[in-house]
Amino acid sequence: MAMLDGSRRAAAGVAASIAGALMILGGPAAFAQAVATVNGVDIESSVFDFYVQNRTQRQTGDLTAAEREALLGQITDIYLLSTQDAADELKNDSEFQAQIELQTRSLLAQEVANRFFEAAKVTEDEI
Repeated sequence: MAMLDGSRRAAAGVAASIAGALMILGGPAAFAQAVATVNGVDIESSVFDFYVQNRTQRQTGDLTAAEREALLGQITDIYLLSTQDAADELKNDSEFQAQIELQTRSLLAQEVANRFFEAAKVTEDEI
């Protein structure tokens, strides 16, 4: 299997973090239907939609067929690599577990802060 180039590796890391956070935050019941299945693991439409928005700053419905196919290919590669035996071995690696913990905590902290600032309505008079 060919190695992913730098931008695809970065996209893989972002998507893996996002997918992990979504699993923690919402669980499988929070997802919609699968857009593809890789090695018996569904790529849920909510994960794909988030991936598309993160990569393109556009909604999935606004993509051309070619763009959708290309992005689906990218996330399929991510799922293909992350469902290999080597990925299962990483789950037991303490350094890797620490990375996942930090990514999860960072995403949660960022979202808590975002929601706090969205809810905090400050007027010009208060400033």
